[in-house]
Amino acid sequence: MDETGFAPSLPTTYSWSRRGQRKVIQYQAPKGRRVNVVGAYSGDEFTFHIESGKLTAELFLAFITTLVPNPGTQPVVIVLDNYSIHKAKRIQPSIKALERQGLYLFFLPPYSPELNLIEPCWRYIKHERMIVRLFESQCALHQGVEDALVQYATELNTQRLPA
Repeated sequence: MDETGFAPSLPTTYSWSRRGQRKVIQYQAPKGRRVNVVGAYSGDEFTFHIESGKLTAELFLAFITTLVPNPGTQPVVIVLDNYSIHKAKRIQPSIKALERQGLYLFFLPPYSPELNLIEPCWRYIKHERMIVRLFESQCALHQGVEDALVQYATELNTQRLPA
């Protein structure tokens, strides 16, 4: 499980232009128009929640509770990085209650995103699925992110994509 953000101007990974001509790439300043996503990847399934505002500990808690519809039936381990909302004091009592129901949080070592299996998913979505690189409005960005995530989840869940 992990979080990521999308800005109105997504990074251009490569470009070309005629010799002697400078390529100009348009840029939209974020100005509070980022779209944040919390997602979970289990090897054959990808699920997500899009948030136009700031990601909070409460949103994180709500998301992880949706990952396990029947707590207690079998143990579930969620692998996380060390983002502050994952360890916020105000959600610790709820985390303890989830552990009693068989949902456990496993924290990766600091500064080791290469160990989080969802990172390649984010890269693929941002660089391969987000064809449009510049969004003029928050609504357009939100729709573009949602379309890319739904397309990726559909393809992965029907086994057309290598994970």
